[in-house]
Amino acid sequence: MRAKRMAVGDKYYDGSQYCWSPATCANQIDGITSSCWPNCNTNLLVEGNVGIGTPAPGQKLSVAGIIESTSGGIKFPDGTIQTTAGAGGINGIQVFATPGISTFTVPANITKIRVDIVGGGGTGGNFGGGGGG
Repeated sequence: MRAKRMAVGDKYYDGSQYCWSPATCANQIDGITSSCWPNCNTNLLVEGNVGIGTPAPGQKLSVAGIIESTSGGIKFPDGTIQTTAGAGGINGIQVFATPGISTFTVPANITKIRVDIVGGGGTGGNFGGGGGG
């Protein structure tokens, strides 16, 4: 799938212009020949979806493969930046609705757990152990 418009360049100003390499400044993309300006190899502006490793991107950026961040991390829409991967954990939620003592087993090699207590009016109970196995 091709982008509706694409331009590459330090001084990009017109989406109808197609430019690729500063070597000759007379280049072709999909058979369209155009002139270009010096150093036209740093900005990339595309209308539509962009696919890396996929011929049919389903989002603004679709990547088929591993995405690497070598510094800085990943910024999310809420403005937070995550610089390390989240720790693995137990998949799923344990819900205990019966009054009294409830127990669960923490798998081996798990060193941290999160426990949320909602309602009940209690003091929160005791948390101990961990790292099962």
